Amino acid sequence: MVALGLVTGIGCHESRDHVLRGNGSGLGGTLVIGALCPQDMETCVAGATCVGGTCREIVCTPNQQSPCWEGEVGQRGVGLCSDGTRRCDPTGTYWLEGCQGQRLPAAAEACATAGDDDCDGVANPSDRCGTGVYAFSVAPGCGAWCYYDEAHNQTLVGSPFKAGPLGTFAAGQLVDGKRGGNAWAQDHGFGPAHEWVGWIQGEPTITLRMPRAREVQRITVGLSNADQGGVTQPSVIAVETRLGDEEWSAPTLFALGDGSQPLIPIGERDDLPLHLEPKVVSELRLTFTRTGWLMIDEIEVD
Repeated sequence: MVALGLVTGIGCHESRDHVLRGNGSGLGGTLVIGALCPQDMETCVAGATCVGGTCREIVCTPNQQSPCWEGEVGQRGVGLCSDGTRRCDPTGTYWLEGCQGQRLPAAAEACATAGDDDCDGVANPSDRCGTGVYAFSVAPGCGAWCYYDEAHNQTLVGSPFKAGPLGTFAAGQLVDGKRGGNAWAQDHGFGPAHEWVGWIQGEPTITLRMPRAREVQRITVGLSNADQGGVTQPSVIAVETRLGDEEWSAPTLFALGDGSQPLIPIGERDDLPLHLEPKVVSELRLTFTRTGWLMIDEIEVD
């Protein structure tokens, strides 16, 4: 009769050495896991080895290295997050503690870096890192119907209405998170079409300067295709980028004609995502080819 007793294997880590103690008989590879064994000969059953006078289960190849991850499952390999390695001990009976070299998610997105630090799938999102500030190449011309950059104008001239130099970079109407509706002329609390900025002349260019260099992979532009008062969707949007004082990149074109710019249903507004090759930039330039009134109510950068 073999007496069985449960003993905790101190220092055995993940060896599952829960330890069933045998009676010390039956040499020649017959002692079960947890049984006492001679140090100078192999007497444990297959899948076990004698370590420190006790048969322990073999769980890994001695000194083997294996990928490991101690973060959330959904963040493994996302953004800057990456696996580390763990090592099997020389006896093959447990994994050494610690996952060495892994990169876990940062507590918060670091906007000064180009990558996705918190591993949520988006590098430097606008709601946390800021969209930047902008300037127009052509003055908006909405008459009494719409305003532009009222936060900037309030600072410059004490009035939220149209004023101030176009060349001055300032955050304002297009990056305030407030969107107009399908009826662009509707008054949402600060006058008719308050959320919109509009042009009826030229091919307006909007230059956005980032608070700091950051990776950009998408620009989202709020546009109207209301077909009311001559307001239509632009036929082409050209996007250029640059970092610091370097030359502007070749334009990436988003056109209605080839489907690279989605068509907004007539009578509606929409936020169009314009996808770019991921790139670290400090400025972006958007040029719009209009076919009638061009009306924009928000720009976001991700």
